[in-house]
Amino acid sequence: MAVARPLRRQGGHAALFTAATARAYAPELHLAGVAAAAAPTELRRLLRDDIGTLPGQVVASFAAWSWGQAYGLPLDGIVRPQAIGTVDGIAADCSLDPAGDVALGLSALGYAQTGFLRSAADRRPGWDQLIARNSNPDPRGVPVFFAQGSLDALVEPATTRDYVGRLCRAGTSVTYVEVPWASHGGVVKAVAPMAVSWLLARLSGAPVPNGCLRAGR
Repeated sequence: MAVARPLRRQGGHAALFTAATARAYAPELHLAGVAAAAAPTELRRLLRDDIGTLPGQVVASFAAWSWGQAYGLPLDGIVRPQAIGTVDGIAADCSLDPAGDVALGLSALGYAQTGFLRSAADRRPGWDQLIARNSNPDPRGVPVFFAQGSLDALVEPATTRDYVGRLCRAGTSVTYVEVPWASHGGVVKAVAPMAVSWLLARLSGAPVPNGCLRAGR
């Protein structure tokens, strides 16, 4: 029996894709459940909504650089040529504390008006397929705990609600918690005890709660 849990930053996205691929990757294991917080699920929408913000530009830089490395796509296919050096620098940094967040924001500040990415970046050849493949993970019936902050400046609550609604309509049991006044990073700390309790209940074999029924999704 296995369980996937979220890590800071994009761990929630990874946890959801763990559930989506678990059956094909390790059919001998039973995945008891996944817990994710502030996970970006619709990346095309994320790019369009956040590209004008400094945090959004930093996250887009992380995605562009890592996908370029992982999939062998040239970075200048999606990043403005004059911004490639800055994107490389941001990718080499790591935001683990408030000082790191400030440093990343200052790096992005020079592109506050134009952004790092080329126009219509989400429709660039090669990149558009990647965005689609890395969006809307389907946990295939694995129980999901999903938390979202109402003041998340990166992942819009409406996007998460849409995703949770799709999971519910597909028959997945979802426990959805939206934390008032919580930011993108703050929601992780706010729900950590609740997420741990939910995961322990799944590992102990307790009945799976279905928040979809209570929410009428």
